[in-house]
Amino acid sequence: MNRRHWNRNFCSGRRVHESGQTTVEFAITVTFFILGFFGVVGLAMVFFGWLTTTNAAREGTRYLIENPTAEDAAVKSYICKTTIAFGMSEASCNANLAAGTLYILIEPSVSSRVPTTPMSVQVRYQVPVPTLRASFFNGGGITFLGPITVTSMSVMRIE
Repeated sequence: MNRRHWNRNFCSGRRVHESGQTTVEFAITVTFFILGFFGVVGLAMVFFGWLTTTNAAREGTRYLIENPTAEDAAVKSYICKTTIAFGMSEASCNANLAAGTLYILIEPSVSSRVPTTPMSVQVRYQVPVPTLRASFFNGGGITFLGPITVTSMSVMRIE
């Protein structure tokens, strides 16, 4: 018989030593596909977080202009009520404030808020993106794509 005939698998018509090649190519392709998918999801989450902080800063400044004698706690509460994306509820927003993943800075202080003074609200938020962690045998590891912080600021004046 021909040597070529002996190296073939009779069921599939492929050479016997090439049978695992498809599996290896599939594993490599799926790995890159999953990494790309998580990358796109992470970028979408960061973009949504940036839009949310921009809207929150604008709404907080608008409230501050309408109520210049409002305390900082009232402005933060208003931001939590109107911006549902920080945990999807006012309670979650307040929990994010307490945990430090959400930070709201309001300037100037209540005593300095007079007409023609610029009022500013800065909102900083740590977006919880999907993280990748490579662990080592000794317990250590490297974390890729940790929480990404987005910041937005809005400045308006009382006329």
